[in-house]
Amino acid sequence: MASLYKRNSVWYVAEYIGGRRVYRSTKTTRKPDALRFLSQFHDTPPKPRVASFSAFLRDFLAFSQSNLAPSSYRCYKRVCKDFLSFAGNVPIDAVGPVDIEKFKIARLKTVKPVSVNIELRMLKAAFGYAVKWGLIEKSPFKGVSFVRIPQQQPAFLVEGDIRKLLEVVDHPHLRDIILFAVHTGMRRGEIVNLRWENIDFDHRVITVTSGNGFRTKTGRLYRIPMNETVYQTLGGRDKFAEYVFCGESGRRFSEGYITHRFKAYVRLAGLPESIHFHSLRHTFASTLARMGVPLFDIQKLLNHSQISTTMVYSHLMPEHLRASVERLTLSMN
Repeated sequence: MASLYKRNSVWYVAEYIGGRRVYRSTKTTRKPDALRFLSQFHDTPPKPRVASFSAFLRDFLAFSQSNLAPSSYRCYKRVCKDFLSFAGNVPIDAVGPVDIEKFKIARLKTVKPVSVNIELRMLKAAFGYAVKWGLIEKSPFKGVSFVRIPQQQPAFLVEGDIRKLLEVVDHPHLRDIILFAVHTGMRRGEIVNLRWENIDFDHRVITVTSGNGFRTKTGRLYRIPMNETVYQTLGGRDKFAEYVFCGESGRRFSEGYITHRFKAYVRLAGLPESIHFHSLRHTFASTLARMGVPLFDIQKLLNHSQISTTMVYSHLMPEHLRASVERLTLSMN
């Protein structure tokens, strides 16, 4: 039997369909109007929809686990559960912009603005799927703004910094990983999941692809040419196991282990705290930009989906390239 349910001053009709409790908004705050809506409810049966945010979360996380990279899935799982704890197990169509704004304010008290924006983007994407699946009419993120953050250039290392870092690295496997990352720009997860079958020494090409529980960030296969440093680094490693970078047991290094060991070396070398493992990827791109490599080529090497992501390195391009762009602008006036 259908019954009325009040949430944020708005009345909802609740009814069990197929063993699940579903909700439909009456779009009114007046109980008499809600009662009239209830009396006509069976004449206009509601569409089957998610009963609650937790029910949607189960379906969305199952989808994420199958279609996204494991690291992305873990992030979505954490952020969505944080929001569930904050907002409560409410009907998904009862979540509005006010709830998002309150969540944003609460999170700013405990984490950095950059982290809050990451969480908001992930929640926005999740609610986007709710719209796509027909569970809600529009996203509660309509009109919600992200936290304003002054634009910062990504932290990267120059040649002298790399030498200082390598001088304190006492672990041969970690030294190889750092050299490899600086000269390929590959992401941490791509490096620790790299297999020997993906290395073509004859053509000096590395194939970065998903497989066996790992998914690239974009889901796409891409290839990176090996320079002499990468070729020699890989050629000097024992091929006793499936993974290129692994311990004596043959098990691949975990991403967390790489992160923590790298940070310890950064501090030991006296480098800025802003340097982290992903900075090696920025170092790769920044070095290419300073050498005058076209941004389109850098985009392909980094496997960026959009050139706008790669544009963050444009300020490092040599002055003669800047002058070329300026002449083009002047000729159009």
